[in-house]
Amino acid sequence: MTYEILLDEKNLYYPGDEVNAVTEARITEAVEDSGYMNITVPSTNPLYGKIWERKSDIKVLEDSEIIWSGEVRNISLNMKCEKKLYVVGDISFLNDSLQQTGKYAGTPMQVFSALLNNHNSQVEEKKRFRLGVVTIDVPGQNLSVITDYESTLSVFRNICKEYKGHLKMRIRDNIKYVDVVKIEDYGTACMQPIEFGENLLDYAEEISAEEIATCVVPLGKVTQNEDGTNTYVTVASLNAGKDYIYNPEAVNSFGWIKRTVKLNDVEDPEILMEEGRKWLAEYQFAKLTIELNAIDLSLLGMTSDAFNLGDYVNTKAAPFGLDAWYYIRKKVTDLLFPDKNTVTVGNTVSKGFTEQTSTELKEMEKIIPISSVLLDAAKQN
Repeated sequence: MTYEILLDEKNLYYPGDEVNAVTEARITEAVEDSGYMNITVPSTNPLYGKIWERKSDIKVLEDSEIIWSGEVRNISLNMKCEKKLYVVGDISFLNDSLQQTGKYAGTPMQVFSALLNNHNSQVEEKKRFRLGVVTIDVPGQNLSVITDYESTLSVFRNICKEYKGHLKMRIRDNIKYVDVVKIEDYGTACMQPIEFGENLLDYAEEISAEEIATCVVPLGKVTQNEDGTNTYVTVASLNAGKDYIYNPEAVNSFGWIKRTVKLNDVEDPEILMEEGRKWLAEYQFAKLTIELNAIDLSLLGMTSDAFNLGDYVNTKAAPFGLDAWYYIRKKVTDLLFPDKNTVTVGNTVSKGFTEQTSTELKEMEKIIPISSVLLDAAKQN
C-alpha cells in the first residue's frame, strides 16, 4: 500500500523520496464531518513556496487511486520554519453557494438534484459535484424544502437532520459525487473484527465503569399477586435455579455488578435467556461510543478487509463482556506512521455532521481510559 500526496497536481509527497517529503500527514474523517487533513511541509520541499490558502488543492492517492481531496484553508509556521497546513475536505465547498428564497418539491432525488444544480451554477469547476446515491427515508417519497438564502451545505444538513441522513463524498474517474444516505448504506459489513488481545491496542469509553453491568437479571411477563407483590417469568428454571446471567471475564475484571432488564411481553424462559445474554453482550452498550486504537490487519496482508468509514464491524472486548456490531464513526489515517491509525466505533452520533473545526471534533470524544493493566496486556498480546 503506497500513499502519495499531490499539491495542485504536483508531487508534494512520495514515499522514500527525500526531496518530495513531509514530516506529518494525517487525515481525520468522520461520518458527521467533512473531514480534514494536517500536513507539515519542510522548507526543503520544492513546493514549499507554492502553497496558497483558499486556492491550493490537495489530493491523497492510495496505490494511484484518489481516496481523499480537499483545499488548503490555513497555513502556519512552526519553530523549524515548517509550514503546517490545515486542509478541509471538498464537501465543504457546498458552503460556498447560497440557495435563494424558493421552494423545492418532489422525490428526494429530484430535490437534491435541483439544489446541487443551483450550487454548481454559482461556483467554479473544482467545487462542482454530481448527485450520487440517495437512500434517505421520506414518507411517501415526497420531499418539500423551502430555502431562504442559506448556504447549500446548511440546506443539506437540515434535510439530513430531519430524515437521519448523512452526506458522503466519493471520487470516481475524477468526478466528485455526493451521496445522501442512511447510516446503514454509508459503508459495508467489514469481516475484519476488532478484538481485545488481537488487533485492539487501546480501549476507552464514553461512559464510566460504574455504568457497566457484569450480571443481568432478565424479567419477563409479570403477574400481580393478591398481596400486591409481583411474580415474574425468569430464567431460573433453565439456569439451575439462578435468575441471573453473568459474564465470567467481566466479573473477574470488575466484580459483581447486577442490573435488571424488564421484558414484559416475554413468557418463554428460553427467549428470556437469549435476550438476557444479548443485553449483557450488546444491548447495554447500545448508546456507547468507543474510542479504539486498532491495527488494521489489512495493512499487514493478514486480511483483505480494511477498515473504512461507515463500515459495520464486529467489536469484541471480553473483559467488558462486549460482543456487538458497531459502525466506524471516525477514522484517523496517518500516512507516515500507519501504526498510529485509529478508528472510533459506536451506535451514537455525538455531534451534527459537517461541523468543521478540530476543536469541535475534540469535544466529540470525551473518553475515560480503563485500567492500564488491561491496556498493557492487550499491547503485549
